[in-house]
Amino acid sequence: MSALRARYLGGCSAINGTLIIRGAKADYDRIATLGNPGWSWEDILPYFKASETFHPAEWHQSDLTVHGTSGPLHTAPHDPVPISEKVLDSFIDSGFEYKPD
Repeated sequence: MSALRARYLGGCSAINGTLIIRGAKADYDRIATLGNPGWSWEDILPYFKASETFHPAEWHQSDLTVHGTSGPLHTAPHDPVPISEKVLDSFIDSGFEYKPD
């Protein structure tokens, strides 16, 4: 199993393919409870949806209720790679909750 590494500005983040990612619902809700109105998951979700056009993949368990259909950023799940699947399996085996989308 190969694990690509990069030796240039940005390092591995320059080749990992994660171009867009959101925080967890609980994190946004926590930000709101700390005195930041308008930052709860329910408050910010419409902005996430407005910013993207999501292209689901047949193999991915996508929750289409949290994705947009007409925004300027075209997003899609990437194809899984063996090392990512092994890391994910180890997290699940360690008791972490898995949310596919």
